Amino acid sequence: MCFKIKYVSFILLSSLLFINLSCKDPLKEEDKKEEIIVLVNETLHEVGRYIFMWDGKDKNGKVIEPGKYIYTFESKDFNDQDYMEAVENNKIAKPEFTHFEVGVWYNYELEAAEPNPFNIETGVAIAIKIPSPTSVKIRIFKD
Repeated sequence: MCFKIKYVSFILLSSLLFINLSCKDPLKEEDKKEEIIVLVNETLHEVGRYIFMWDGKDKNGKVIEPGKYIYTFESKDFNDQDYMEAVENNKIAKPEFTHFEVGVWYNYELEAAEPNPFNIETGVAIAIKIPSPTSVKIRIFKD
């Protein structure tokens, strides 16, 4: 199930909260999606923002085909997914390297892939934020 808070407003001591219950979950049909790679599967012990690089290769080390891909962020308390597109021979800037940034975050978050679309030859950066130590899995599927 997917919940995304769209709008919160306080009017005359009452609040309105609109929650989108119909957001698309592309992995409902996982059997139809090909898992390309498990990018991360580990326990992260520090609160902060983690940036992971994906080099555009599958679990066998083979370069992927151009097209649309789904990346997921899974933890005990949070699950989310988004889309990214792989292209060939495009003059897109190379993304940052894998690293960790210390900070205080109060919510889990899966950020947009950067750059998107991304050049298969240079890879893509996938960033997440975690508010407490947790086991994390980031997977990539062919759409």
